[in-house]
Amino acid sequence: MVVFPGLLGATASATAESGTHTAGSSVGSAVGWTHVADSSGVEAASYVFATDHGSVLKPWDTGIAMVIGLEFAGWKIIVITAIWLIGSP
Repeated sequence: MVVFPGLLGATASATAESGTHTAGSSVGSAVGWTHVADSSGVEAASYVFATDHGSVLKPWDTGIAMVIGLEFAGWKIIVITAIWLIGSP
């Protein structure tokens, strides 16, 4: 259950363009075409996971942030795709 979203997130981050893109932002652009939105009209593809990304002096926080970021990217792919499929006529 934890491995599958992490693998999707790792794939998304590997295919992201170089620059300031994160795994979550590359997933957002990959599933943005679904236009799945919450009750306030905010598209789910634009959701971000805000966390402390650590630093050189906090390598544990950096590692945890990377793992959680990959899990969140995989979660976004699974959930947004499922909502889009259920909502399709």
